[in-house]
Amino acid sequence: MKFNEEFFPSKKIWIKPFLIMKMIILLMTAFCIQASATGQKISMVKTNASLKEVFLSIEKQSGYLFIYESGTISADMKASVHLRNADIHEAVKESIEKFPLSFSIVGKNVLIKRSEKKAVPSVPIAVTEAIIPAERTVTGHVVDSVGSPIDGASVYLKTDERIGVVTNSTGRFALVVPSDAKTLVVKHVGYNTTEVELNNNTNYIVRLTAKQTKLEEFVIQGVSTGFYKKNQASFTGSAVTFTGEQLKSVAPSNVFQALSLLTPGMVMTENNQLGSNPNAIPEILVRGVTSFSNNDQSVNQPLIVRDGTIISVQALYDMDINEIQTITVLKDASATALYGARAANGVIVIERKKMASGKLKLIYNVIAGLQFPDFSGYDILNSRDKLEYEKLAGLYSSTDHVQQQRLDSLYNVRLMDVNRGVYTDWLAKPSRVGFSNDHSIRLNGGAGNTRYELNLRYGSVEGVMKDDSRKRYGLGFVLEHNTDNGFTFTNRTSLSQTAIKYSPYGSFSTYTKMNPYDRVYDAFGEVNKVLSWDVNNPLYEASLGSFSKAQTQNLSNDFDVRWKLNDRFTVTSHINFLLNGGSSDIYTSPLSGVFKDFTDPTKKGSLSLSNNKGLTYSGNLVFTYNEKLPKQSLLTANLGGNFNHTNNKFASFTGVGFYADALKSINFAASYPTGGAPGGSQDLNADVASFLNLNYMYNNRYYVDGVYQISGSSKFGANNRYSHFWSTGLGWNIHNESFMDNNWLNIFRLRGSAGYTGKVSFASYQALTTYRYDIALNYLNGIGAIPITIGNPDLKWERTMNYNAGIDLSLLQRRVNLTADFYIRKTTDLLIDKTIPPSAGITLGKANLGEIENKGFELRLDGYVIKQKDWQWQLGATATHNKNKILKISNALKAQNDLNNQLNTVSPLPQFQEGESTTAIKVVRSAGIDPATGKEVYIKLNGDRTFVYDPADKVVVGDFQPDMLGTVFSVLNYKRFSMAAYFSYYVNQYIYNTTRATKVEGSDPIYNADYRVFSDRWKKPGDIALYRDIADKSLPYQTTRFVEKENTFSLSRLNIAYDIEPQFLSKLRISKAAVGVSMNELFRLSTVKIERGTDYLFSRGVELNLNIIF
Repeated sequence: MKFNEEFFPSKKIWIKPFLIMKMIILLMTAFCIQASATGQKISMVKTNASLKEVFLSIEKQSGYLFIYESGTISADMKASVHLRNADIHEAVKESIEKFPLSFSIVGKNVLIKRSEKKAVPSVPIAVTEAIIPAERTVTGHVVDSVGSPIDGASVYLKTDERIGVVTNSTGRFALVVPSDAKTLVVKHVGYNTTEVELNNNTNYIVRLTAKQTKLEEFVIQGVSTGFYKKNQASFTGSAVTFTGEQLKSVAPSNVFQALSLLTPGMVMTENNQLGSNPNAIPEILVRGVTSFSNNDQSVNQPLIVRDGTIISVQALYDMDINEIQTITVLKDASATALYGARAANGVIVIERKKMASGKLKLIYNVIAGLQFPDFSGYDILNSRDKLEYEKLAGLYSSTDHVQQQRLDSLYNVRLMDVNRGVYTDWLAKPSRVGFSNDHSIRLNGGAGNTRYELNLRYGSVEGVMKDDSRKRYGLGFVLEHNTDNGFTFTNRTSLSQTAIKYSPYGSFSTYTKMNPYDRVYDAFGEVNKVLSWDVNNPLYEASLGSFSKAQTQNLSNDFDVRWKLNDRFTVTSHINFLLNGGSSDIYTSPLSGVFKDFTDPTKKGSLSLSNNKGLTYSGNLVFTYNEKLPKQSLLTANLGGNFNHTNNKFASFTGVGFYADALKSINFAASYPTGGAPGGSQDLNADVASFLNLNYMYNNRYYVDGVYQISGSSKFGANNRYSHFWSTGLGWNIHNESFMDNNWLNIFRLRGSAGYTGKVSFASYQALTTYRYDIALNYLNGIGAIPITIGNPDLKWERTMNYNAGIDLSLLQRRVNLTADFYIRKTTDLLIDKTIPPSAGITLGKANLGEIENKGFELRLDGYVIKQKDWQWQLGATATHNKNKILKISNALKAQNDLNNQLNTVSPLPQFQEGESTTAIKVVRSAGIDPATGKEVYIKLNGDRTFVYDPADKVVVGDFQPDMLGTVFSVLNYKRFSMAAYFSYYVNQYIYNTTRATKVEGSDPIYNADYRVFSDRWKKPGDIALYRDIADKSLPYQTTRFVEKENTFSLSRLNIAYDIEPQFLSKLRISKAAVGVSMNELFRLSTVKIERGTDYLFSRGVELNLNIIF
């Protein structure tokens, strides 16, 4: 069989992008070096320009920072300067010579002061500084733990808070203090407050460390929308923001777990089958579900935006947590309205770290961890008990005399093995202790107007199932350049690859069923192919050459332009190009038990290959206007638009007939499978949108916000290609009212919002009648075609109406903090299947027919038990409650409900019925086991009791969605030491216990079972038992006997960290270092006993993380 290079290109296709990226890095580095060498001389021509504009131009060219008190420079100060290769003294002198100003230069800071009279240029600086001999000027640079500047930090004198300033955008400050001043206080939202002891130095570097997840400080310098930041004081929506350092302090290597533990209303759903599989992408939900999903995670997951570009959930899952500056979770219409057409499920906005200017800096982060398999949910029989269970179940009994003798002999042989101590721990065979390590290096620097950064990443995760892994590779380069006319250009190029390998040991549930008296190896040391009762040995399967692996590659380039015309107008633009690709290879050996019933060798063994590649380009343009009005009022307007174009292609085929286990190449395939042929598809779509956002705050007390957006998509029908979305919100800062006592009340804010958002949850071409060519349909030398979709030109957007009311409260100098939100979300025009006449060649089509409603509330509360200089102890909790209800479904969905209702599967299938929840559990009521017969007694709808099961008697008895869930946390800090514990809880969550249904009652005695099969099953007339006759191995029907109410409480994360003393680090030429230990799932308490991780085990682990800055 010939290999199709068009659909399955070799790895050489990535050589060209690597070479291009290498050239880009070399050119950018050369440009940076050149910019560094020429950035100290100042040349410019300004005519009648504002003095602030002149200062800004000098800053950008020289690297010096102008510092002055508010009111020193007025708007009417205009200057005309003509400079050519001037030094900093000449440039400043010429700029201020016409004004009553004086200056002094301290380090890299230019201090501007007002003079009592017009400044004379020839007056020595020392005379100016000697005017106030009782004062001195202290300058400094405030940075975070990785050296990035902190904008807006408060710096004030400890003995007099009135003497203070705020750091500028580069983190620098200058403060005039009394000559006998001893201590400065430096503080910022999201960071620990630091005190600086003053000495004879005049310049200080202050490093602030991120706080251990203080709930009142989730919002960092406003709420990031992905387009721009909104002022928190006038924000009407529901959103929370975390820094990357806060996320790392909770879960150093798991962004999803950190977000779910910190964010009320956001849930990372637990998958009992996939457990801790590192190659399984978690499902995350924000405020419930807005679509009917049948194992399709994407339809209810939030939109994820990184630096203005939409990315996949997998991209966030594989992202280096050290790249993250902040993550913002937007929940309601007011917060998500800018993405109106795609925001019904909420929006997660990621901002990657900005570069810090200054000398060359190297930052290294490493995380090394161990994951241990968690067997706590498993309680299976040992060898002796399993043999006894088989005897009680009648496996060694027969009415035929000859057969009975054979069975007696078989039983005696196995009993002898048991007496000899034969016992195989099958649970340990496919499991292991997994090792993970993740390395991240950031090299950044710059001079003058240019900054650059090179980052590298390698990560490898081993799960607790043998021979699986997930490896991540990353390379990126960032270049930023500022001009003297207000432009900032930033280009970020990144290349990433993920290599995925699935465990060849198969499903863990297979090993839980193996009999412990079976030997793995025969007398010659060879793996037994077949075990007792003619059961295939899964370890033989694992020893074959079968494999399943995949890989993904992404080459991305982001180019941003920011133009600050003046203090009022700003223009920002973003362009992204993304080239992605991936492949999947799945090989099953011809020696596998899968093919044991095949007689034709040309059909044994299979290799499935698939390939996808895509190109996406997107961009946005935003105009921002801010106008300060009298009475502390502010008007903000944002006008913008965005576009997105995606072209994805997919191809796959399967070859069968491999004559040897080692012949794994597609070249050795004999043919396609019977009825099989290569397949492929293409997804081509485009989106465009524009929006207007107006926000007005009056007197820093009352504010209103409104967003209007119009969106268009190629996916919709010709009659509804465009749709309109909007939101409006109101707020009241009660703490700023004159009648409030601000001595104990810091924040008291009421806010509310309402608005429409939308969603696109289906593939392209659903609105068009589409045919598929079928090569099996040949007619007159032509190829026939069959319909796959029937077009509907009236298809329109799914729309969600959001109502939200919230309160923010902070008391006693922020020692006690509370945020609460109440919401209603009603989704209409849900796109679901509808029945159409069979004469069309297809029986189902798409239509806007469904409706779902979600109601709930979210709370977060925290407070300080101890808040002293060296000791701080904070306690807090979050709570989430959400209930949904189906309001309307289609006839096709009703038909699917009827089919699901009839099927007797291991657990109940979804039943989407009007008036019920999407997660309702619907089963037949049970009266228990009849003591006389060992059979189950069922309760009919009218209350009668019967031995005959009827699915028409099913009723709703519970809900998979808990009444409440959340987090309880404790954070303790002592000087440089910190310890944080995060507990998770679920209250009143109903489950269908599949362990009881398949391993206790529905168990087949040829396989191993749960220990309860002995104690709780009926054995003889008169037994009062929970489960049916022990000899009955049929799968039980879905009844209330297997529905249980579960309450859980677990220690999800325990973290211990220490910032190493600077005195010790200075000897090693290290500017900062921190070490930490993080442990996950230390314990889990539950009211239900169930096997957890049936296909892939859950795990408990420990991680050691180290951060070093050179």
